[in-house]
Amino acid sequence: ALSIVAVSAPPASAANYTLSGTVTFAPGYGPSDLSSTPWPVSIQSLTNPGDTATVFGTYSSSTGRWTAPNVPAGTYTVKFDPQWVSDLGMEYYPGVPVRDQAAVLTVNQDISNLDFHLEPKIPNPTTWPRIFNGSSEAGFISVGDTLRIEPPVFAAPVTNTGYRWYLDGVRIPDANGQEYTLKPDAVGKVLMVGYIAARPGHTSREFTEDILFTVKKGNITSQRLEVTGLSGIGDPRVGETLSVAAPGWTPTPSSISFRWQRDGVDIPGATGSTFTVTPQDLGKSLKVIATGTLDGYYDHERAFTMTVKPGQFSAAPTVTIAGTVRVGAPATVAIDGSWTPTPDAVAYQWYSNGAPITGATQATYTPRAEHAGKAFTVHVIAKKAGYADRSATSPNSWPGLGQFVVTQAPSIKGTRKPGQTLTAHPGTWSPAATYKYQWLRNGVAIAGATASTYKLPSNARGSKFAVQVTATKTGYTSDSRTSAAVTVPRLFTKTSTPTISGTLNKGYTLTAKPGTWTPTPDSFAYQWYRNGKAISGAKSAT
Repeated sequence: ALSIVAVSAPPASAANYTLSGTVTFAPGYGPSDLSSTPWPVSIQSLTNPGDTATVFGTYSSSTGRWTAPNVPAGTYTVKFDPQWVSDLGMEYYPGVPVRDQAAVLTVNQDISNLDFHLEPKIPNPTTWPRIFNGSSEAGFISVGDTLRIEPPVFAAPVTNTGYRWYLDGVRIPDANGQEYTLKPDAVGKVLMVGYIAARPGHTSREFTEDILFTVKKGNITSQRLEVTGLSGIGDPRVGETLSVAAPGWTPTPSSISFRWQRDGVDIPGATGSTFTVTPQDLGKSLKVIATGTLDGYYDHERAFTMTVKPGQFSAAPTVTIAGTVRVGAPATVAIDGSWTPTPDAVAYQWYSNGAPITGATQATYTPRAEHAGKAFTVHVIAKKAGYADRSATSPNSWPGLGQFVVTQAPSIKGTRKPGQTLTAHPGTWSPAATYKYQWLRNGVAIAGATASTYKLPSNARGSKFAVQVTATKTGYTSDSRTSAAVTVPRLFTKTSTPTISGTLNKGYTLTAKPGTWTPTPDSFAYQWYRNGKAISGAKSAT
């Protein structure tokens, strides 16, 4: 590391200063071993780096001193370089081979004790340092490569006192080992290495070697992308949410971004690590591309391609047929539960003995006579864009015989008098049927009276007559209904002419007397008349 030599002095001014020191030589060497360069000393500024900030000094063999006048105030390192043609070695003050080991001088006054003792330099090696990348000598190198210095080979033993790594001639801080891994800041720069050798009686010397090619960006390596969320092995289905992971990337990227493509075209907004497959993707090539980025490395892409299959409903409801199933009665689908996902539409198909019933495609269907006693089911089919249809089927039912619905009972019309004909009206039945009749007298079937009409016999008075109507229809249970009975009235054997009693004056009450009747009536009804015309409301005995 650079050391600092601070000389106490008054505050710096705009004045320039003179730096100087003695120069001594190892035994057997003297001023004649210096090259002919007039300026062997370089005062190199740290305050204002660059060639323009360098001040050169001269050497006088008569005084044995070097001198550098007109040095502005600032911080400097001092180098004495006899040049390459000389057998003497170059060194920095105070006697070190590389600048980063040199003392940093703070110049704000004249300094006269910057002495150098020059010794012979270590001769060039028979083999210069070499740079290896793995087992091969380095050529094209990239960020992330770990390089190794192969030491030079000398004719006489030397001791290694350090390694140096440089980019574009600038030493890499703390890069002092035999190996170095290239970092992102090396891109586009030239790499050089230094090997510092020491030998007793000689000036320590750095031997350098560089690579002709500039450092390139590194390459990220990756493993196969991992896609999860698939319901089975292989390709995804519509409705599935896929997740992608990018494990095993070396080195680890600072960021990994994703984009999803449909048939090679980026899907707008699909830039996350998850993607829900849509109906629009059905049958298309779906690709996810992972792009890893890292400073100093080329962007690296890894892709995973799939072909989208139709989605599948993951859950279906339980389907049954509600209520008792019989001919003529509407059968209705009963659904317990739900579909996952929710379908766009639901269709229905009713079956009899395993065959679809033509036109039976609604949620309700009324079995016909031909379906009685046969296996009767309904299929409920869920439909959704991008999904395969899924059907849920009810258990078998066996429709029973239908039942008639009677909304109006049978009735009888006609004059209730011996010799007159009574007519039966069957009532109102649903559905319409074929009707059979049986006439009853006092609740007992009348032999042969099976027509819709019946002529009252001469002895009908005092009897109650009714008609029983039986409805029949294929596929239905026969059913009977009986009309209300009608009575053929008896005749009174004795009647009396009614009489009126009371005073025939205004304001007096008249009373009607019915006389004697055989048999005795249950009750009498009255109607008063005036001049042969019924008096409104006059219907009591008085």
